[in-house]
Amino acid sequence: RPPSPEQELLYDLVTRRQDLTKLRAAEKNKIQGPKCQGVLKDSCQTMIDFLTQQIKEIEDQITSLVHKKEHLTEKVQELQTIPGVGPVVATTLLALMPELGTLTRRQVASLAGVAPKANDSGTLKGYRRIVRGREIIKPALFMAAMAARNSHSDLGAFYTRLTEKGKKKIVALTALMRKIITIANAKLKPATT
Repeated sequence: RPPSPEQELLYDLVTRRQDLTKLRAAEKNKIQGPKCQGVLKDSCQTMIDFLTQQIKEIEDQITSLVHKKEHLTEKVQELQTIPGVGPVVATTLLALMPELGTLTRRQVASLAGVAPKANDSGTLKGYRRIVRGREIIKPALFMAAMAARNSHSDLGAFYTRLTEKGKKKIVALTALMRKIITIANAKLKPATT
């Protein structure tokens, strides 16, 4: 189905917020450099302040759009019931994965790029890697996984169990990212009667 006008606007706003956030991070990195002094430091700080204001304006527009459309409000609220998922991650998932709620758990994990892909040949069992998928989704899922791992929830316990079994921390975080996106997909599935 073609995206609705509000879905297109939400996508544009969320991707713009991501672009501005990357620019602000770059400026913050520059300002901490040893060569950034005097006029350069002032210029970087001015740019950081400007980008922060722009990000706030974009976030206000996203919030306004979500509140105007009841179905978006319900979806954002439903996604925020998942530990680690706040308003930014919820709107990012809705904007960048409009298919949420219509896919199987394997399809949604693969589309998000958090499904492990085999690296086998003959009798060799290679290390599984996550590849492809929508790269633009992964940072939001990673932040949600970082928050969920520190929570006193089932997701936090899931992460702890994996690390106690000897899994690398990044592997456990990736498994947590996959669990979050599959839960989000399940929560947005229409109720069957």
